[in-house]
Amino acid sequence: MTHVDDLVAFVREELGAAELASAREHVAACAACRQEAEALRSVFGTLETASIEPSAGFAARVAGEAAKLAKTREALRATEVEPASNFPWRVASAANAAKIARPARRGAWGRLAWIATRPVFGYPAWSVSAAVHLIACGVMALVAVERVEDRKQREIAQFDASHAVQLTPNRPADRAVRRDPGGFASPLSRRRSPEARTALLERHGLAGTEPAVEGALNWLAAEQQEDGSWNAESGQAEARTGATGLALLAFLGRGETAKEGAHAEAVRQGLEWLKSRQTLIGRFGPDGGASRPQHAIATAAVAEAYLLTGDAELYGALVNATEYIAASRSPRGGWGTSFGGTPDTVTTSWTLLALQLARTAGIGSAGPSIDAGATYLDAMTDESGRTALRIPGQFGAETALATAAALAARRDADAAPAANAALLRIPADADGAMVCLSALAAIGTPAWPGLQPALTAAVLRRRAADGSFGSVEETALAALTLETPYRTPGL
Repeated sequence: MTHVDDLVAFVREELGAAELASAREHVAACAACRQEAEALRSVFGTLETASIEPSAGFAARVAGEAAKLAKTREALRATEVEPASNFPWRVASAANAAKIARPARRGAWGRLAWIATRPVFGYPAWSVSAAVHLIACGVMALVAVERVEDRKQREIAQFDASHAVQLTPNRPADRAVRRDPGGFASPLSRRRSPEARTALLERHGLAGTEPAVEGALNWLAAEQQEDGSWNAESGQAEARTGATGLALLAFLGRGETAKEGAHAEAVRQGLEWLKSRQTLIGRFGPDGGASRPQHAIATAAVAEAYLLTGDAELYGALVNATEYIAASRSPRGGWGTSFGGTPDTVTTSWTLLALQLARTAGIGSAGPSIDAGATYLDAMTDESGRTALRIPGQFGAETALATAAALAARRDADAAPAANAALLRIPADADGAMVCLSALAAIGTPAWPGLQPALTAAVLRRRAADGSFGSVEETALAALTLETPYRTPGL
């Protein structure tokens, strides 16, 4: 919990049940957040105690008294005697002379009314109090926004200090972009070369699959919505984040960017939609359903787009997305599908794949999260290399997917993934995610030659006449699987 708006939502208990439980665990363990939360509670407590809520019958009583006063004025006019402007009030005072001489104690409402209506600087106290608190709330909001912006500017300044800045040809000096950060830059750039793609596909046994990739990308471009997003198979609005991220990764996997390629406009609109759906705390999309893997996939898409183009406008979104990943990690290690939920291997693996791209982009905050996620995967993996989904030592039907995901996420960490790739199996009912992660885990290892025919068959047998492989998600995952040879660094 590193954001002011996170703490405000926590103090006001505006988080969901799962997020609130996780936030309480974090605040209990973090002295700095606990001290800031107490300060916020004090401020909001002051605002609440200063407010005055009138009783339900207050408006009716005021209306009744106004009606009585109107009748008195009408009676006086009937006598054809014009009273002084303050005459009704003097009559009322005379009629209550006894009460004035011996005033009764004010009740609770009377005391509150007297406090609220007594003059302060010539105005009712309630209006002065409201103005003061509105100003205080405005100052607090400005401070919160300034702190978030300062943190972002510090991160960008650190990046600029450690990376040389160069101008692209024919670009004005005031629109300088950051230098391509390196790391994945060369492997990513080779995606644009048809010759390099063909050579890698032939080397790894996927020659002749490019028409299937082209058909999938053409179908995805036709399925893009007017706002730049893609609809998910489930039809749920919150699932569009992941569907859009996967579709963008399929285009980016073949070297299509927002600046060049046959589908440059589709990529540009998709990235703009993702950026427009990023919240103040860095999360892509709403916090509903399986929001964490969707955020990870969207983060990976933004990271690849940045690495391919060096577009500075994507960098800030990537920094915020990476910080959100770091802040939303479970205290038990790893990441779950929802904030505060039980962490699982598959969500953690998707998250690590995104973080590895962010680290390559030069975002230092990705490093500690990668280390923490790797430690979690180690704890979930037994001596044979099998990885459990949620509980160490429990292996069931989901073990094949969990193992493939963990191996894909750890292939750049050490030699263990290559040695354990022989564990990979492609079940008859394997979905697109299983096939895609298995391909990424196995390529370049001794297990690839034996596994590649099954992977290719599992993808191509689902291809439809229109070029799709079913839903948006399945079509994007199929394209990503067939792009694996030229998407994978180090081959």
